[in-house]
Amino acid sequence: MDEKKARSASAWKYMLAVLAVAVCVGAGWWIGDVVWHGEERFIELSRIRGMPGNRTVSTDPEAIRSRQDNSTFMLVNGVRIPRWQFDNGVWDKIREGKWEKRIPEKEYGKVRKLVAANLRDVELLYQEAVRQGLKVGMAGGELRARIIRRAFPNREEFRLALARAGLTEKQYVELWKKQAAVDRLIREKLEAGVEVTASDIRTYYDEHKQEFSIPGKIRVSRVEMDVPGDGEAAEKEKIKDRMLIIRDRAQGGNLLEVAREYPRARGTDLGWLSEGEAGKEPAAVLFRLKEGQVSPLREKDDKFVLYQCGGIRKNEVPPLKRVKDEVRETLLRENTRAKLDSLLQKLRAEAEVSIPEREGKGDEYSG
Repeated sequence: MDEKKARSASAWKYMLAVLAVAVCVGAGWWIGDVVWHGEERFIELSRIRGMPGNRTVSTDPEAIRSRQDNSTFMLVNGVRIPRWQFDNGVWDKIREGKWEKRIPEKEYGKVRKLVAANLRDVELLYQEAVRQGLKVGMAGGELRARIIRRAFPNREEFRLALARAGLTEKQYVELWKKQAAVDRLIREKLEAGVEVTASDIRTYYDEHKQEFSIPGKIRVSRVEMDVPGDGEAAEKEKIKDRMLIIRDRAQGGNLLEVAREYPRARGTDLGWLSEGEAGKEPAAVLFRLKEGQVSPLREKDDKFVLYQCGGIRKNEVPPLKRVKDEVRETLLRENTRAKLDSLLQKLRAEAEVSIPEREGKGDEYSG
């Protein structure tokens, strides 16, 4: 990857991370009930009206807008952010989470703060992009929306998906237009000023070698033989004896070749596996084996099982030349993030931000 491509990739990835909540793809107005489970308070997800995907909706823009709460949620330097954007963002983050029926009240509060903070930061960055002459027209938003639209069978299906998410096509394009402007700000004003030298790359590599290491792997063979379902002890002992014979004969040899001589034995070459790929229980056995060694006989799920280690590859730290582009991209991303965090800190300190519904009620949405 050359430097130009690395910069582009880094800017795009980080922009998506920063603006993860900006393009709100959920819909609904929260009217949740609080319930108790043990010592923890929960809010029932079933209390979200207009849950995406569970309703028949019109793609008519007027019908979509009529369902949106267009009251002011936040003012950022006098620019109004409507309530529906916040509601959609909250639902989107809840849908991304592990919650199926209810969300802990504390987690719900964290989600609300996260969405509010993202809406504020995106607006501040957009205003800064405009101030620096980096505004993107509707054509820029339309271009990005068109790329996403290609994933749908036709335009009507695309509009229907947006309608179920609580957005008109024009609103979707407008949000992408804002993201495009912020992308230009990050790429042209922040990342463009980041310089990564050969010395920087070498230093980072030397300090983080283990992060680039390739996990060790072993070549694994497995042989299984079913235990009779009727549980006859005598038959089970016979099968166990056969497997022990296979084990003894295969030590230092080839487990799969020996197993072929026994019709009821099923042999499988599992290939090269790292400890993470092997699974928790087998790994505890497999990664103690020496090359050519067959594992002790194991009984699991009505089967007798043997494993053999057919080869060992130790952990490998690749040389710098193999990971140089990866290191450069990592440094570009980290340095750009530091510059972006510094810019946001400055913009927040200078901004006038208010949430009308919270005036006089504390700072629930700070974050």
